[in-house]
Amino acid sequence: SESVNKTIPAGFYIISESNYDEIARARKLKDRIKLLNSNEAVVFGQILNFTSKYDYAGKTITISGNNDNLPLNVVGFKDYSLPNSGMTRYAVVVRDEVYNKYCKAGNLYRIKGYITDNEKDSEKLTGELDKLLSKKLIQNGEGVKFSSYYSRYKAGLMFSGLIIFLGAFLGLLFLVATGSIIFFKQLSEANDDRDRYKILRNIGVTKKEIRISISKQIFIVFALPLGIGIMHSLVASSLLSRMLKVDLTLPIIVTVSAYSAIYMIYYFLTVNSYYNIVNAM
Repeated sequence: SESVNKTIPAGFYIISESNYDEIARARKLKDRIKLLNSNEAVVFGQILNFTSKYDYAGKTITISGNNDNLPLNVVGFKDYSLPNSGMTRYAVVVRDEVYNKYCKAGNLYRIKGYITDNEKDSEKLTGELDKLLSKKLIQNGEGVKFSSYYSRYKAGLMFSGLIIFLGAFLGLLFLVATGSIIFFKQLSEANDDRDRYKILRNIGVTKKEIRISISKQIFIVFALPLGIGIMHSLVASSLLSRMLKVDLTLPIIVTVSAYSAIYMIYYFLTVNSYYNIVNAM
């Protein structure tokens, strides 16, 4: 198998299989791990790390310590963080005997986790715990790191809200700009085509037929940029959905429908204006 690194890099932490089982039961995780021998391991990747799955699954990493090296075959990769996100970069689950052999008292990283009810409304509790641990850190100089569901949840909402606002604002701005450019360009062409349509009326072409011709002509002008934009958005949204591990089907449908509706307004407005210009006496 291909080796990723000679040794497990900084930010990787090993955890025993039995400790993982306790965490899995407490968090009600569906993934159950059964390592068949001491050379197997399962890696849990940091959340939002889209490329990690292709860096470690089916490859080899090495534990160094006690004057020897132990190569580990990565038999599985889980694309989510084992503790709360941000606490560790990667967690490597190994058999208990491997953990006990390479575990050193000076290198222990102890994590205590508490599951609370109504975690999305735990702002007050999170603030009190943060103050308490910050005070303890100042008094004792201990390396205490605190991470909570609520703080991550709130940060995620703020980040998502900012991205949605910027995306919607810029998208709407470009949409209005594009629609306006097409609208005024078509009106300019309508003034140039007035004599041609006058000739068509003189040879017996009805106003209804002229309107149908105008509608088809302008439809192509509006449909091409809209279709290309939708295809581009679908590809980008698909990649974003895979990276964030979130189903974006409904937001995509709503967004595409809204933008298509705005384009349709521009389309009908352009058709009517074009028709009025070429039929003006």
